[in-house]
Amino acid sequence: MSITTDNGRNILKSIEELNLENAHISCFAHNINIGVNHSLDIPILKRAIARLKKLQNAFAMSWKMKRDLHKAQELLQMEVKTLPSACPTRWWSTLKLVKRFLENQLPICKTLLEYPNKKHLMLEGNEILALEDFTTATELLEDITSSLSGEQYTTVSAVLPLYMKIKKNLQNKDEHSSLLKSIKSEILESLNKYESHPMSSNLQLSTLCDPRFRLNFIVSRRSKEISCCKNEEHLYNTEDI
Repeated sequence: MSITTDNGRNILKSIEELNLENAHISCFAHNINIGVNHSLDIPILKRAIARLKKLQNAFAMSWKMKRDLHKAQELLQMEVKTLPSACPTRWWSTLKLVKRFLENQLPICKTLLEYPNKKHLMLEGNEILALEDFTTATELLEDITSSLSGEQYTTVSAVLPLYMKIKKNLQNKDEHSSLLKSIKSEILESLNKYESHPMSSNLQLSTLCDPRFRLNFIVSRRSKEISCCKNEEHLYNTEDI
């Protein structure tokens, strides 16, 4: 048996009192959310997002600006799209806003030039670079969060493979900016608990039982032997019921 929850103190306290620590698996999507939100508090990125939201709000509140943005997009032979709003509790909505802005910088800039009192809303170069770094670090996480948000199918066996994919994808490189490195570090720090016992053992066993993965994501030979024994024991006990 396993139990999956978020990291609420009352929830974790209940699990401890029920002696279910060894069966507890912290919600993977929830921890991704925590890591990304921590990265959004990095000063330069926080400032860039705040200014982007002001820009989005200006277009949302003015039908004329929205109309002229659509005209500019058509003139540049681009798909006509608006800037979506961002919800503070859903980081991926912020990512959607960032991506839409980056894709439409030219028509947005052209539109703002027609409104002298709105030109100051356009983001500066370092802020745009910050948004690009945020997109680079989190684009994969958006797809993973979506795939894990399943109510009609089991996702626990995919956690370990996806964690390893994220860990590989978020490895820092010398050519990365300091901001990109900081964003990646914040996200990985929120996920490193999946390498600790007993959570890692439970995830390895779940992965082992999934025919898509089997032994491919078991960390060590000893772990493989232990997981195999546990799996065989479980199957044996199930047959006896």
